[in-house]
Amino acid sequence: MATCIFIALTNAVPGRDAAFNEWYDRHHLANVLDCPGITSARRYDVQQFTGNRAQHRYVAVYGVDHPDPVSAVEEVFRRFNEGEMQATDAMADDFVALLCTEQGGRD
Repeated sequence: MATCIFIALTNAVPGRDAAFNEWYDRHHLANVLDCPGITSARRYDVQQFTGNRAQHRYVAVYGVDHPDPVSAVEEVFRRFNEGEMQATDAMADDFVALLCTEQGGRD
């Protein structure tokens, strides 16, 4: 079971949703899962929201199980920024990344 979750909020460049989703599903998820400590990956479309208009259309949630979760996520960014992961010009640059540690919960 993951000890943390890494959440990525993203958008496609206007008019490039199909290319963005194909890249994310065919390449990016596998690239991120190849990083040490990243144990799972799920993608979601934002369908409903309350309050202010949602700023991001897509959400990816990654499970992180690593003694140093910050370094695990930093490795994802390092590989992406250094060209070790396939990139796309279909992703908008307004993404938000969050690393969250569990505070509690119930099943």
